[in-house]
Amino acid sequence: MFSVDTQGNRGALAGTTPLTLKPDPAQGYATYELRKNGFEATTIVVPLVEASRVEIGVRLKAIDESYFRERFQTDQSRTLSRQFLELLKLQNAILQRNDAEVERLAGNMRSNFEQISAWHSLLGNYYFLKGQRERAKSFYQKALELDPDNAEARSLLQALNKKGES
Repeated sequence: MFSVDTQGNRGALAGTTPLTLKPDPAQGYATYELRKNGFEATTIVVPLVEASRVEIGVRLKAIDESYFRERFQTDQSRTLSRQFLELLKLQNAILQRNDAEVERLAGNMRSNFEQISAWHSLLGNYYFLKGQRERAKSFYQKALELDPDNAEARSLLQALNKKGES
């Protein structure tokens, strides 16, 4: 249970039930947000009247499986949209040959995109265009490790390996 101030900001953990509140004459009431795993959160308002006792019973509504499925899909969709937008920014910076922006984006994306094959392919393309063949190869190889069906990475890696042989 957390206290909530008059602006709706959540405060520190208030404790467990039963809960003893100290009256705050300036506010006149306390607002508490009740959360329990597997149940919908609810907010209660408790009047703070000195020397009184208030008993409140709250019946929390259980969250069904569809709630979690919908929330997961929404969060996953938001994450994928953000990742797609960042990949487009990286591709645009590569096409514009804006080295500083490519390096900045690659640095920012490293922690969130390390397991995404397309990110490695794009960086492989960048280093290929810069003539850094060995570095490009390493990115294409990683892209293929993450996604063996990445045709672009496979074909460019094969081309680089053939050039290295001749």
